[in-house]
Amino acid sequence: MKEEIKQRIKLIKNGQVPQGYKKTKVGIIPEDWEVKKYGKYLKICSGKDQKEVIKENGKFFILGTGGILGKTDDFLYDKPSVLIGRKGTINKPQYMEKPFWTVDTLFYSKLFENVFPKYIFYNFNMVNWFKYNEGSGVPSLNSSTIENIKTSLPPLTEQQKIADILTTQDKIIELKQKLIEEKEKKKKYLMQNLLTGKIRLKGFKDKWEKIELRKITEVITGKTPRTKNLEFYGGKYIWVTPTDINSNKYIHNTNKTLTNEGAKKCKILPKETVLVTCIASIGKNTILKEDGCCNQQINAILPNKNLCMEYIYYLMCFSKNLLIKYAGKSATQIINKETFITIPFNLPPLEEQNAIAEILSKSDEEIELLQKELEQEKEKKKALMQLLLTGIVRV
Repeated sequence: MKEEIKQRIKLIKNGQVPQGYKKTKVGIIPEDWEVKKYGKYLKICSGKDQKEVIKENGKFFILGTGGILGKTDDFLYDKPSVLIGRKGTINKPQYMEKPFWTVDTLFYSKLFENVFPKYIFYNFNMVNWFKYNEGSGVPSLNSSTIENIKTSLPPLTEQQKIADILTTQDKIIELKQKLIEEKEKKKKYLMQNLLTGKIRLKGFKDKWEKIELRKITEVITGKTPRTKNLEFYGGKYIWVTPTDINSNKYIHNTNKTLTNEGAKKCKILPKETVLVTCIASIGKNTILKEDGCCNQQINAILPNKNLCMEYIYYLMCFSKNLLIKYAGKSATQIINKETFITIPFNLPPLEEQNAIAEILSKSDEEIELLQKELEQEKEKKKALMQLLLTGIVRV
């Protein structure tokens, strides 16, 4: 970041006015920007019930606060518009350039000629809409409240340049998201075919074996040491519960840890143990990367020299629906260890397990890299919005 911009940020943070800027009711802004109520730039309009107009193969989208709800051949408005929730989700502005219909929980706007529509959309994204919430239960906004909010706007040409920069950044983010979706589809295809033997890797021809877990490795169910006994908690052993298991393949840390005394109440699990949730949220799984323990809502598949544990991890991911089926239809689904260890799985020889796991791991690495890049681009957009929509950086 240029020194000039850094100095400007420092001055504004300290409440000082840099040269070429002015102090206003909405903050310190460039001298040639103006402060007015949204009502000077737009009119907030209400949506309508869609029941009479909805059509399966309609030309135009019907929009709600959560996005597209259906289609219709009618429209309420056919010019660029910024939309904001009237009730429910009030903090996620939307933007439409094509004709559309909105339901009665979503406001749309008629924008006047002195503003660039896409700029107003980004401007709306800078507003803390919950500050203007008028609902005691369900969040709600009032059209007159929105129109009376004061905001700062640059000259029209600068509005367009700012909107163009942020639109370009949005396109970069959208491209990253599409790449991730494509990689995830590819991974799903690979799992469906490699983990079932429909597609065999080159050089592998040996027959697969349908076998129960109990015949190839040890499976244990975790335990919970007495929670009121403080000497059991706060030690070196990680203690995994279902809430610790997210979308990550590996688990290194947990919300709670166990002392030596606490770990003695469970069984200490070695690294590479595959953990599979067995109560309520059936089938969440991860690979333990530190020696640790788990609670009674988790079945632990212990490492075995004849098993590739990464393969077992992917096999459990792929078998989630099968596990749910074995769990039954009770109010709280449970798949106890006795049932879990008798489920038959198709298993290739160890060398082929390793080869399949390597391919799926590489696929995961590609997705993870793209996800990191996506987060970086999102952070870049946040920074751009903060700098451009406040006038700290001029274009």
